[in-house]
Amino acid sequence: MITNKLVLDLYKIGVFKFGSFLMVSGLRSPYYIDLRVLVSYPKVLEAVVDLTVKKLKEDKIAFDLIAGIPYTALPIANLMAQKLNKPMVYFRKEVKDYGTGRRLEGNYQKNDRALLVDDLVTTAKSKIEAAEILDAVSLKVKDILVFVDREQGGKEFLESKGFHCHSVLGVSEIFEILFKEGRISRKMQEECLSYTQLTNIRGKQKNLQKPLIKSNKSVIIACDVPSLELFEKLVKDTGDIEGIGGYKIGLELAIRYGLPLVVKTAKKYTSLPLIYDHQKGGSDIPDMGGKFAVALGEAGVEAAILFPFGGIETEKAWIRSCFEQGLHVLVGAHMTQQGFLKEEGGFIDRESIQKMFRIALDLGVKDFVVPGNQPEAVLKYKIMFDEALGKDNFCLYAPGFITQGGEVSEMGKVAGNRWHAIVGSAIYRNENLSMRQAARLIVKGLKKNNER
Repeated sequence: MITNKLVLDLYKIGVFKFGSFLMVSGLRSPYYIDLRVLVSYPKVLEAVVDLTVKKLKEDKIAFDLIAGIPYTALPIANLMAQKLNKPMVYFRKEVKDYGTGRRLEGNYQKNDRALLVDDLVTTAKSKIEAAEILDAVSLKVKDILVFVDREQGGKEFLESKGFHCHSVLGVSEIFEILFKEGRISRKMQEECLSYTQLTNIRGKQKNLQKPLIKSNKSVIIACDVPSLELFEKLVKDTGDIEGIGGYKIGLELAIRYGLPLVVKTAKKYTSLPLIYDHQKGGSDIPDMGGKFAVALGEAGVEAAILFPFGGIETEKAWIRSCFEQGLHVLVGAHMTQQGFLKEEGGFIDRESIQKMFRIALDLGVKDFVVPGNQPEAVLKYKIMFDEALGKDNFCLYAPGFITQGGEVSEMGKVAGNRWHAIVGSAIYRNENLSMRQAARLIVKGLKKNNER
């Protein structure tokens, strides 16, 4: 078959590599696809283009011009344009401050239908960015054609955004051909397929369609304990208590023992959601958001708490990165300690807090951390969330009880029908009660408050 021969030719020239490769996401991949080498093998490049054109015709894609995404896809797009006698445009990744200074090179007419061409699709981020650039100059993008689908959810993501994404080959087909032809072992094939499933963003993002915690109200135990042994006992003693909604893991355990081991320890005793609190995540540069989210996704937590004090772009990047990894995002902006607000001698004013919450709302966040020991402030934030999302279409998470002066009964008066109390030291440092007894007592108090 033509496809089999082409896959073997691509393997021979080094397009498909197997081993351990550090990806932009920060993950280690067992395989790497490098179509940049095609420029050195004109016959193989032509075979790639012929198969791509065949796919284009089979899918009956209608377009006026081809738009190549830099840089790897440009030789493919250029040869396609020649074979089809169609005009081509491409855009620069960086706009030059000399010459014409144009972002988009090539001639086109307003409202032309542009076929986006790229070498492969992973998360589809570059495709969305390219479509936005073309839309800004009145070029219409409906179809996107790639040579390889890495089967990590990018194709489905594009479909969900209203695009038609066409792929010539999928990695599953490539791995199967290489295995049958004796180029890779069964073990390597399975390892590659396992990685593909692990990193499939659409599979992970399905989890975001459901609430993080099934019940409308519960107690989340803040596990800011100094040892893995104490953490294990805490989860073991409380994991079966009705009314416990999840566990919040802090940086002390994560740094000391490694987050994957902490998660593995917890999951021996509970299937309740694990929420990671980096105390305070979301304050670094935007690019760190992706690495942070990937690490949490690999570790197996279900949610992340972000306090995005690093600015607008940091907040956007970190929230989007967490969503891409299928993580629920709990955004906070108002901390519980005295001296936090500018009016108290701190650095953050109330207007900035509201701005952080509004950005989160615009990005689709529906879970918010609010100070449980400041019910008047919580009421104001709840009104903002009600207006933006509608009553009971969001969930509040409140720390600051007992040792920090907050009362569950007061919080219950303002928080609405969906909120969870975050309680830690009152459970694991209680001098008079065991951890199990203390947890039950706090759950009982929450239930009693619900009945009022």
